[in-house]
Amino acid sequence: MSEKQITKHEEKEPIRLHPPVDIFENEDEFLLVSDVAGVEAGSVNVELEQDVLSIEAKRSYGAGDDACPVVYERTFLVPAWLATESIDARLESGTLSIHLKKAASSKPRKIAVGTA
Repeated sequence: MSEKQITKHEEKEPIRLHPPVDIFENEDEFLLVSDVAGVEAGSVNVELEQDVLSIEAKRSYGAGDDACPVVYERTFLVPAWLATESIDARLESGTLSIHLKKAASSKPRKIAVGTA
C-alpha cells in the first residue's frame, strides 16, 4: 500500500470553530443563541458539569474524499444558582437556543414588614 493510500484513509483533523453566542437575560432565565449552520440535532452535545456549560456541534464540510469534519465549540462559566434541572436546548434552522432557568431562590422577592 502506498503512502498516498494510507493518508487518504486516515481521519482528517477537524476544523474547530468558536461561533459567536448572543446572551440575553430576563427575570426568569438566561438565553444563549448561536448559529451552527449545517448541524443536525443529533450532532449537538450540551453538557453542564459543575459551573461549566459546554456546547459542541459537529458537521461535515465538503463531499466525498474532500469532506472535512467541522466542530463548533464553546464553553461558559455559569452561576451556581441556576435551576440546572430546567435547562432546555433546541436547534431550529441552524440556530441553537439554550434556556437556562434561574432558581427561585435567586429571584428578587418582596419581604413584608410587620409591626412589633
